[in-house]
This record gives sequence, C-alpha cells and structure tokens, in this order.
Amino acid sequence: MDHPFAITLDPGTSLINHTGSWRTLRPEYVNRLPPCNHACPAGEDIQGWLAHAESGDYESAWHRLTENNPLPAIMGRVCYHPCEDACNRAALDSTVGINSVERFLGDLAISKGWRLAVPPAVSGKTVLEVGAGIGDHTHYYLDRGCSILATEARPENLRLLCQLMPTVQVALLDMDNPRLEPHRTFDVVHCYGLLYHLHNPERALEFLGACCQGMMFLETCVSFGSQSAVNLTGEKADHPTQAASGMGCRPTRPWILQKLRQLFPHVYLPRTQPNHKDFPVDWTAPERHLSPLSRAVFIASRAPIENDMLLTELPDRQERHP
Repeated sequence: MDHPFAITLDPGTSLINHTGSWRTLRPEYVNRLPPCNHACPAGEDIQGWLAHAESGDYESAWHRLTENNPLPAIMGRVCYHPCEDACNRAALDSTVGINSVERFLGDLAISKGWRLAVPPAVSGKTVLEVGAGIGDHTHYYLDRGCSILATEARPENLRLLCQLMPTVQVALLDMDNPRLEPHRTFDVVHCYGLLYHLHNPERALEFLGACCQGMMFLETCVSFGSQSAVNLTGEKADHPTQAASGMGCRPTRPWILQKLRQLFPHVYLPRTQPNHKDFPVDWTAPERHLSPLSRAVFIASRAPIENDMLLTELPDRQERHP
C-alpha cells in the first residue's frame, strides 16, 4: 500500500522514510575484544593494563596484568607476542611494544616486592546479586561463567538490565521486605551499594545469610564511630539511585561486623581500601575524610579464607589499593 510521507506506516516497515527496520529490534550490548586482546593466548586485558602503564602508574598496571597472567616477567621473555602482530598501530607506524612493557612490569614487581592479590574463586558458581541496578557489576560474574540471578527493586532498572544483558535471569526484589519464591541458596551473594539504601538492614542481612551457602561480598556506606548503630537517614525516593522507600541508613562498621558474625562463622575486612575518595583509610580521623560518603567492604564466608590481605578485626587504618 502506498503511504504519503510522514503518515504512520504499517508496523515493521519504514521503506518510504528509509530509516531501516523498526519496532522489531532492540539494542543489545555486545562485548567485543580489540585485536591485541583477541590474539593474546593468555587472554590479557592489554588495553586495560597499558593505560595504567602509559600514565606512569606501574603498580596498577602490574595488578591489572596479573589478573590474567601471574608470570609477566617470564611471559615477557618467552611469549612470541602474537598481540603485536595483530596491533592496529602497525598500519600507522609500528606496533606497540606490548611484550617489552610486560617484561618491564614483571621485573619491576620483583624488585619492588609487590604482592599478588588473590581473588576469590568464583568461576562457575551460582550468584545472587541484589541491588543490581542496570548491571554494572554483573559482567564480572558473566565473564567467569557464573549462573546469576540479578535482582532489583526498581522495575525501570530491571527492564534496562534485561535489554543490556538478555541472558541474565532477573527478578524484582525489595530488600526491605525480601522474599524469593521459591527460596533458593547460592554459592556467592553480591551486595554492593545497596545496604545503606534500606531502612531495615538487619532483615536484609538475615535474608542474604539464609540465601548464602558460600561467600558474601558486601560494600556499603557507613558512619564513622566505634559504637554499634544503624543510623537511619532520609533519601529521595524519586531518584533512581536512592532508597526506593525514601529511608536509608548509615550503619557503623561495628554494627555490620557484629551482625555478620551472627550469620557467618568467618567474617573479614580487606587490608586495603579501593583507590576512591569515598573509601577512608584512617578511621580514627573522620575530619580528614573530605568526601560526603564513607564506604567499607566486608567478606563473610561459611569456610575459612586463607589470605594475608584479609583481616578478622576492624582496622583503625587501612592501606590504599593502588
């Protein structure tokens, strides 16, 4: 049927306006590798660690490099570097000396005595991610072959997450009144950036403890202080990053540690804090912390974790992760 220009067309066609297919397709996030990463037999994130090295932050570059290759000093000498053969820069002048930089970082780490960060073994695990938002952290588990249930209290965030990651199982879950039907348990529970947006954090932690048969990773905003307190605070319910109920909390670290110890036999804090202004390193001096938010990380586990980067008591001071 012939349609005049600018008249509504039949669904599925827009030949007159020459705008391509519409109402039948939706955007989908596709993670593609750059040529050098794709050619690397060790699967390194070459662009990731080279960016740190280029800025002069060699320790961060080494940490990023050793996430996939724990032996850079050796690989920098014996690898036949197919990454350089695939380098796009060759079409402009010459390839980036990836192999030489890798060897340099490995030798520098040995001379400086840098320590490897030992990540938890999560590959292939079942994961419950609460407060997933639009999936900023979800890819970490997807890349490691995990089976994920991503939950969120705001339907609009959940719809966008489904569009971005259509293979991820999702569920609407209000962590102020949490309930999963049917009840399930998971190897890993991931709760980052959510607890302080709840007005009943105790109920949320009890629910997460009941769902967790392995490890729980918890990051939240906290209040300074040595007392045990929840510290309720109002938030803007109409803001997509704030408490859906309009009421959140800023618990102290002692309150969180005490509650986690009631739910898990082993609770730890990292020796280091992320390199971000919201994460204090001196808990004895709140006046020196200039950010309006203060954050802390906890790891709770059913089994003991042997890692010298983890502490079992609340530290007054922590190191800054590079």
